[in-house]
Amino acid sequence: MDTTFRKIDPKIWNDEKVRTLRPLYKLGFLYLLTSPHTSGVGVFHFDPLYMAADMNLSAKSCHRFLKMVTELGLVGYIPVQRLVWFPNWWKYNRPKNKETKARFLRKLQTYSHIPELHNFISELRRTGVGPAPDGGRETEGEGETETETERERETEGEEETEPNGASSAPPAAPAPSADTHSPLLDELETLFREQHFINEIQKAFPDVPIKKEKEKLRARLMAEPVKNLRRFVYGWMRSAQRKIDTTGNDGRGGEDPDRADRDRALDELTEHVPMW
Repeated sequence: MDTTFRKIDPKIWNDEKVRTLRPLYKLGFLYLLTSPHTSGVGVFHFDPLYMAADMNLSAKSCHRFLKMVTELGLVGYIPVQRLVWFPNWWKYNRPKNKETKARFLRKLQTYSHIPELHNFISELRRTGVGPAPDGGRETEGEGETETETERERETEGEEETEPNGASSAPPAAPAPSADTHSPLLDELETLFREQHFINEIQKAFPDVPIKKEKEKLRARLMAEPVKNLRRFVYGWMRSAQRKIDTTGNDGRGGEDPDRADRDRALDELTEHVPMW
């Protein structure tokens, strides 16, 4: 995650495109804007399974949601590269000064080979710096001033400039090491050593290869920590089972006769799992 806060304009609720979304899709759109997977430059790699696990939804529902908001033009999405961006990002997230803008452009060079992002990058080049006036008039930031609160916020995220306005790019963040989230990984190992927990998982999600999914969970947790590990694991396994159910155990598709029993078992399990 690049910064510690996100900007959401209250006028979002009057946006014609947003108003056409069903309630769950509106929540999904807010999730994309505020999830830990977003970045300060409005472009980020995103797997629908992240959303499925974080929001306790099926992978199929998340794919339908992304298709809908992409068709409406609220987001851009390239499934093969697992890339998401917000076309109107720079309208609401203008760089604070010229140095920040230059750093944003350097970061976006990573995506300059992708034709779908050419307009997005060009829009940043045309965008002024500093807060935009209510009338939408842009300024180039000459003689701009900053409040003390803004200076404090700038030090919170790596996408904001240093107080002295240093123009040099910050050093690249080190790649996560194997023990970046070692306490959380240790908790995961402890959880999977509980026979009662394993029995619950096997009963609720009989078709899911638990060892294989556990390795995927380790990789996910090394990238992003979670608050409630047990609930997160249930959501992850549920998404994996639903993905299997879309084709059936034999790969021919059709309704799974054991699906209702598993859903009832899942309801019993999650009933006692705390939300936070």
